[in-house]
Amino acid sequence: MDQSELYVEQPLVLTEDIYNGVAQILDDLQAKTGAKMIIFCETNGYPVVNKGEIKGVDLQTISTLAANNFSATAKMASM
Repeated sequence: MDQSELYVEQPLVLTEDIYNGVAQILDDLQAKTGAKMIIFCETNGYPVVNKGEIKGVDLQTISTLAANNFSATAKMASM
């Protein structure tokens, strides 16, 4: 059994203070960049905090795609 088979993803648990801190960082990032939408998600693609114009946007799908893209890039970088 190799190391990748031993990896079990733990759920992201945020205290209220940490959640509020992340939300504030996203607010600041949105103000500085002019981004229309910012999503902070778990590595499994579950959206945790989002800011901006999300009406008509499938957050779950976008978060999942972003997480999978990140995972694929990280795997290629480790090769």
